[in-house]
Amino acid sequence: MAKPATVTNQYDKTILNSLLGKIDGFHADLASERGSYMSRCRNIRESIQGVLDEAKAQGIPQKELRTWIKIRLNEAKTSKLYHELEPDQQQNLQLIAEATEKVRDLPLWSHAAERGTTTDDTGRMVHGKPMFN
Repeated sequence: MAKPATVTNQYDKTILNSLLGKIDGFHADLASERGSYMSRCRNIRESIQGVLDEAKAQGIPQKELRTWIKIRLNEAKTSKLYHELEPDQQQNLQLIAEATEKVRDLPLWSHAAERGTTTDDTGRMVHGKPMFN
């Protein structure tokens, strides 16, 4: 006579608890690292605030300065995104942007206009230099 099957849908509790314990330990490590990181970030933010306070003492308007800082950060991100593209992808991006409504109002294309970008007979922008330097 054959032995009855002993296959079950249960897991070995010892193995499972061991694995979960390891994962819990890693999550605790992550929380500790996150706390250290946040502490370092807090110190940097306090330094930035010190510079902003100094600017305020010099009579520089706070809201405008903070806005200018955000604009500079966003331009750096935009430039990075653009430079990550291959040249043919950059050209396609330019074509997409040119086809988009109000593209000439965007800072990127305003900057292009300032550096002497012209249009061809069809009205499409012709860039003599790369969009970003």
